[in-house]
Amino acid sequence: MIFDAQIVAHATAFVNALQAHKPAHIPAMRFEHWQQFFTTVRALMEGVA
Repeated sequence: MIFDAQIVAHATAFVNALQAHKPAHIPAMRFEHWQQFFTTVRALMEGVA
């Protein structure tokens, strides 16, 4: 999967907000980008990335 830098940046900001116990939101994005977004979020939450 080719990762879009903007989607990775949104996912990173989302995970950072969650881990800092701050309000986090999922930005508006096309449905085709959801898999990439959540794959990145899962990797960051598990400490893989």
